[in-house]
Amino acid sequence: VEEFFREVLAVGGEYPAGAKVRVGFYWGGQSIEDFVAPDQIVSWWYAAVSRYPDLVFWHFFYNPILTLSDGVAQLELLRGRKDRAARQLRSGVKGLVGSLVLDVDNDRNLPPDIFRLEIKRRIAEAPIKPSYIVWSGGGAQLYILLDRLVDESQEKLKPIYDELCDIYGADRGAAYYRLYMRRVPYSWNAKRNKDGSYKYGGPKLVEIEKLETVRYSPEFLREKIKQYKHYVNLKFKFQIFPTCSHYPSYPRLSPPFSLFHLDL
Repeated sequence: VEEFFREVLAVGGEYPAGAKVRVGFYWGGQSIEDFVAPDQIVSWWYAAVSRYPDLVFWHFFYNPILTLSDGVAQLELLRGRKDRAARQLRSGVKGLVGSLVLDVDNDRNLPPDIFRLEIKRRIAEAPIKPSYIVWSGGGAQLYILLDRLVDESQEKLKPIYDELCDIYGADRGAAYYRLYMRRVPYSWNAKRNKDGSYKYGGPKLVEIEKLETVRYSPEFLREKIKQYKHYVNLKFKFQIFPTCSHYPSYPRLSPPFSLFHLDL
């Protein structure tokens, strides 16, 4: 897990001095949150669960954006605050992004093995590849690594994120912003229905699958997505898809994008 965090939160294996990560347990409207050093995420979880064993089946999340600040006290003011003073503090806190995380829901309720095959198909056909898949219990979170830590206040990543969501059929509503949270690998997803039953038949271990490590620059992502959209629009224009109902939100690539040349 430490290797995973080091790859998705940092570039080159070293965290910036003073970097913090928001972590938290959540259950039934209750929460326990903190800001910790990125190499202390697992230790923080162990300490909390050792003291309060019931937390082991609470949802454990972290924010995949490194936060730099002058002090923890300033970070404390950001939580749960929407007043003008909090907004001013938020604008002065630098957030560094090392990866874009796409959240793909199993909204068709496919059997788990079929859903995993579907995710692998989308990855095989997409022009941009994730380096990690976190199987969250009810869906998949795809980690697309960047080639440098990007200051989100200087480089607008939301448009790239939205385009990648469209390619993979991911949830744009899992908005990409400074305090968004993702499940921590090897924690448990014990989500329940309103009647108290487990949504997924019981607690599900959040698994991690390592793929080939590929890092992208924001400039490369913009250009690759632009080429891909052009290619898909050509397929649609020339009726390669029989009808509009066959035009998928995550278009298939045939032939593979890497072999297709747009010399038209």
